[in-house]
Amino acid sequence: MIQMKPVTTLLRCAAHSLQLCVEDTLKTDAVHSIVTKAREVVKKLRTPTVARMVKSLEPNSLKAILDVPTRWGSTYDMLLRLHRLRKVCNDLSETYKELCMNNDELNMIDNAIKSFEPAKIATVKVQTENLTIGDFHGIWIKCYEDTKLVNSIISNILCNSMNKREKILFGNNIYSAGVFLDPRYQCLLDESTKHQAKSHLIDVFNLMNALSSENSDQSKTFISQYEEPKTHVTHVNDTDDSLEAYIRNKTNVALENNRDIENLDSSKSVPIRLLLESYDGTSRLHNSVDVRNYWEKEKNSKPELYKLAQLLLNVPVTQV
Repeated sequence: MIQMKPVTTLLRCAAHSLQLCVEDTLKTDAVHSIVTKAREVVKKLRTPTVARMVKSLEPNSLKAILDVPTRWGSTYDMLLRLHRLRKVCNDLSETYKELCMNNDELNMIDNAIKSFEPAKIATVKVQTENLTIGDFHGIWIKCYEDTKLVNSIISNILCNSMNKREKILFGNNIYSAGVFLDPRYQCLLDESTKHQAKSHLIDVFNLMNALSSENSDQSKTFISQYEEPKTHVTHVNDTDDSLEAYIRNKTNVALENNRDIENLDSSKSVPIRLLLESYDGTSRLHNSVDVRNYWEKEKNSKPELYKLAQLLLNVPVTQV
């Protein structure tokens, strides 16, 4: 009986990973103090007497939002609404001292809003149906880069937390393998992570073959006949975005999938290890390309990798 390595591991919820980064930031002294101050102001704004006065001064204003501390999104909404009510707070501050906020506090609230906005947007995106590991990785990168551009104390703290948790994400073999098989982002992986991904994919492929009653011959050899690939070039919109600019800056790998598996003798059977080695360094796709469609088009030319991709594409990235 063939002894196979265990290949199943827990994959962290993508939305929760991002949430933990924000919560790390909210716990720092600088952010905690301004959020506490904001809550005090909001509580006063929501009292019946003050709320009526706010409505009389600003008829079109919306009611102040009090956050739920365990839901950071509501904290962002609270700060954003308070930022829009800053003028009325200033007008009423002589009557109600609790509404008084100095320039440093107002600037800190403004910086917090700008710093958390990319994470707020990303949190909505990671709740997309049928999200793949590569999809999440792209959202993560864009969130990080947009947060970094804010260049404030708060945004820098958040970026540091994302750096630490990204290492945890890539410590998971499934996550690394999922990014490796996504030609939009494979080019961003370092050699160590690629080796980790390929080793895991070999174990998965061997296990899949061992469990497949329809491929009993492959269960013994773990190899299959390689078919000559058809040339496939993906045409995308030339409109650039910050994520694409980041990828171009980080890699010299050419855009579009015009570098198929090369230098393999199609008359001989090819071990999965060599197929993965040949796919390492494949030409990248624009981040806007649907990776599921890509692999459907490569189904016949890369049957072994397609089989692995179908497994990785269906790994649930979020539990929300």
